[in-house]
Order: sequence, then C-alpha cells, then structure tokens
Amino acid sequence: MNEVPSVIVLSEEEHQRASQLAQQRGYTTLEAYVRALIDADAEQQGIEHDTSLDIRTSIRQGLREAFRGEYVPLETLWTDDDE
Repeated sequence: MNEVPSVIVLSEEEHQRASQLAQQRGYTTLEAYVRALIDADAEQQGIEHDTSLDIRTSIRQGLREAFRGEYVPLETLWTDDDE
C-alpha cells in the first residue's frame, strides 16, 4: 500500500489534547488514533471497506469497541451460539 502524506493543521492546544486522547485510548501515535477514528466513522456510516482484514485490524476494532463501552460479558461468548 502506497502512503500519501497528509497534513492537518492544529493549534498547539488542539495537538496536545488530541495526543492525550490518543494515549488514553491506547494508541502509540496521534496518526494511528486519527486513522482509527476515520475507520470507526466509516463503519458507523455503513461505508463498506475491504473485508480481508488482518489480525491487527481486528484487534484495533475490538479495542475501539471496548473503549466505547461496546462489549458483552465474557460468559455470553459460550451461550450466544445456543440461541
């Protein structure tokens, strides 16, 4: 995949706040956080994307859902299939 540099201009305060949010949500870089936000927004809007996800993408998605409080109790992993 070819990467194209993009520039987002933020004030020092906005950059600091965004970096803090990224760190609080477990992202190592602000760039990774912005990419995750774009992916989450596309998913929320029902925009289809490549279905050949790698394991890292799946883990990131799971973490995003957990940070948003979108999770189910562990016990239901074994009982949901019975319904």
